[in-house]
Order: sequence, then structure tokens, then C-alpha cells
Amino acid sequence: MRPLATVCILPAPPGISWVLASLVLATRVGESAGVIPGLVAAYLDDLLCLPCLLLLIHWAHRLTGRPRHWRLPAVHGVICLVFVAVVFEIVLPGLSIRYTADPWDVLAYGVGLVLYWLGGWMWSDASGQSAATRPATT
Repeated sequence: MRPLATVCILPAPPGISWVLASLVLATRVGESAGVIPGLVAAYLDDLLCLPCLLLLIHWAHRLTGRPRHWRLPAVHGVICLVFVAVVFEIVLPGLSIRYTADPWDVLAYGVGLVLYWLGGWMWSDASGQSAATRPATT
């Protein structure tokens, strides 16, 4: 099972569920039709895994009553990166020959985490504006 497919079976808010399911379906259809190049097909799931997982974690925190402006601390992203890398690149390959350890997957997880941070989803000020949408000050 691929990391993104695993994330997509977790409970999510309705809008995010459709987005995650659409990403997985588009990836699978694109791979089978040969539309998605091999390198992209090999690492797209890994690249999207952490942004999707962190959005779900953020949503779960919001359900517990966190204020609207609250964002995940950076350490949560790093912990998720380490956890996903250990599970999918060390533990599962050690348990079954079906899984393959690939250090490039870990790099893709890291790039996904950076994309999540750059998207401004993790950072905000007290007004609830993310760094990505906040007007620049001079």
C-alpha cells in the first residue's frame, strides 16, 4: 500500500476526503494510461503524503476546539516525516518483500513537508492569516 492511499482511508472532512480520493484516483488512472511519466508516478504519492496527512491532523486538532488561527507547530511536521519514513521505509520493508525501502521516498516526504510549510498552512498570526496570504509589510 502506498503512503498517500493509506492517508486517504483515514477519516477526513467531506471536502478534503473528495480531494484526497481524487488525487489517488487521478494518479492511478494517469499511471495506467501512461500519461504520468514514470518518475512522477513513482514519487507523486510520497510527495503528497505529508501535506495530506498534516492537513488531516490539523483538521483533527480543530475538531477538538483549537481556535481558528491555530496552526500545527513545526515539530509536528518533523515528527510526521520521521514516523512516515520509519514505517514505510524501514518497518514495512523488513516485514514483507512486497515493500521496498527507497531513500528517494524520504526525500519526497521532505519536499512534501516543505511544500506544506510554503503553502502557509502551518504558520499564521493571531488574526488567523497565514504567511502565504498575509500582505507584505514594509
